[in-house]
Amino acid sequence: MSTVSIGNLYSGGVNFNGLIQTLVAQQSAPITQLNQQIQGWAQDQSVWQALASQMTTLESAAATLSSGATFQQAGAVSTNSGVVAAAADSSAHPGTYLVNVTQLMQTELDLGTVKESSSTGSLGLAGQFTIALGSGTWTVSVTSGESLSQVAGSIDNTPGIGVVASVVNDQLAIQGDNGNGITYSDPSGVLTALGILSSRTATTASDVVQAAHYAAYSIDGVSLTNPTNTDTTTVPGMSFQFNGVGSGVVTVSTSTAAIAADIKKFVGAYNALQQTINKDTAKGGALQGQASLTTLENQLAQAATSIVSGLTGSAYQDLPNIGITLTSSGTMTLNTATLDQALATSPSGVGAVFDQVGSGIAVQLQTLGQQYTQATTGIIPSIVSGYAGQMQVANAEVGQLQQQLTLYQQQLQQQFLATQEMIAQLDGNTTLLNSLTSASTAAAAGTGVATLSNTSGAL
Repeated sequence: MSTVSIGNLYSGGVNFNGLIQTLVAQQSAPITQLNQQIQGWAQDQSVWQALASQMTTLESAAATLSSGATFQQAGAVSTNSGVVAAAADSSAHPGTYLVNVTQLMQTELDLGTVKESSSTGSLGLAGQFTIALGSGTWTVSVTSGESLSQVAGSIDNTPGIGVVASVVNDQLAIQGDNGNGITYSDPSGVLTALGILSSRTATTASDVVQAAHYAAYSIDGVSLTNPTNTDTTTVPGMSFQFNGVGSGVVTVSTSTAAIAADIKKFVGAYNALQQTINKDTAKGGALQGQASLTTLENQLAQAATSIVSGLTGSAYQDLPNIGITLTSSGTMTLNTATLDQALATSPSGVGAVFDQVGSGIAVQLQTLGQQYTQATTGIIPSIVSGYAGQMQVANAEVGQLQQQLTLYQQQLQQQFLATQEMIAQLDGNTTLLNSLTSASTAAAAGTGVATLSNTSGAL
């Protein structure tokens, strides 16, 4: 009769940890799916944010071209920049200006008559004095123990002061920054001790190395003076910089180069946005099939290809008239020769294509940009906010599922631990039963042998 080992039914290499991991992995599938959704939403949100940034750049470029001042930008050119240089803004009137400079501005330079033994040793002076230049007056404080270099530093460090102090051959030097003369007040005797003034009651320097005087010049025959070598007030919108004595003619005209640069910036911003849209809507693109982006693309094209109303009879009524056309991919191409010719012919006519009230190309695109990017009501911020809401809900759900999964794993571990303990107990019982079975079999076999022997003997 064959013997069966009960222990073989229960022992022998069951991988409970592997079983738990497999069961937990099966239950975690919803979490994996949600995390993949969250990742996809985050990617789409990032793409929309990048589009918003590019849309803002286009809106800014369009805003520049929506301003009439852009197409009134003026440039100034001098026939003799060694005598006079000039700049003009949009308020300057085109024309020519004859400038004759007879004298450049000169600043006052005062030198102390007292030569100190050292520029770094203590002077033993303390007190206050004032320095006045033009309409400005400044109070300088000197503390006991300051050196000559430190006194110069105290002057220079006085906020807004209109002079510069230095040490020259252990003597204090003070120089103004415009053509006005310098006056002093020295009740403490500091400047007197340093030789700038001859006495405490003196108001002008005892040694004026260089006297101050104004720039003297004329513009179109009108004689003028100025405490600086710059005139920014005589001609509205104009700034003249005097660099030498002599004459020069300044010509002011519309700066077509500056206008062209603004238009090129606009075209570049439009193309950068369109190229991103093309990439994102292409097969496999991040936003392929999203209706909002398709709508934006159509609106951009509609604005860029529109004919501006109110320009009947003008040679310039749309972008192609000034050298800008759309390609099959939706981007703009710029024919600079055509644009330059249009600007040379009529800067205001070109400007109307962009800044015509209500229908100018730049006006339309600026408005469109605001509709899409405005912080509280813009289309793109609303889309981005929608993604954020979806991710918030999904992350909360992931958190709940993760808690449930953790509890499920703990329950499995407890169940399998109990099973292992039961198997261990069964293994022990099986070992005991097998031992008893073996002993019983052996005993039975021994009895059988003895009986056979007795029988044989009897025979």
